[in-house]
Amino acid sequence: FIKKFNVSLKRLNLDYVDIFLLHNVGSREVALDPALLEAMIRFKKEGKARFIGVSTHINEPEVIKAAAESNIYDVVMTAYNFRQPHWIEVKNAIAMAAKAGLGIIAMKIMAGAFWDRERKRPINKAAALKWVLQDENVHNALAGITSFDHLKEDLSVMKNRQLTSQEIKDLQL
Repeated sequence: FIKKFNVSLKRLNLDYVDIFLLHNVGSREVALDPALLEAMIRFKKEGKARFIGVSTHINEPEVIKAAAESNIYDVVMTAYNFRQPHWIEVKNAIAMAAKAGLGIIAMKIMAGAFWDRERKRPINKAAALKWVLQDENVHNALAGITSFDHLKEDLSVMKNRQLTSQEIKDLQL
């Protein structure tokens, strides 16, 4: 694991990465695995990573809490959106982790981008982004940009992050 990471850095002509995440962590046990923690600490100590953390797509509250309790990780990147059936639990775990000093990156914020499998009913992208940005404990949100129009739309959200009554209806909240 460590050897492959160092080889990858050399191949990319990099001395370090800003954030190194254990990807797709799905349980407390993996987040706190002693061998993985040792490797992550070593990456940071050797200057190969400025910040270390975990990303999670499932069991988010459990993983987020474990990351905060570890006193080792700096960052958590978690799935977080208005369609998650357990978004309140995710929100509470995010608050706990932010209070513990972890940086919080929200991903999967567009909740699949469409209401239907046929991809005919798009989700209001600006409203979904605003919903995530309402959470003061979220420090960064990955919105996914595939065009300059998407970029312009995302940047316009930063001028006014308050959800309008129409956007609330659009999200079916």
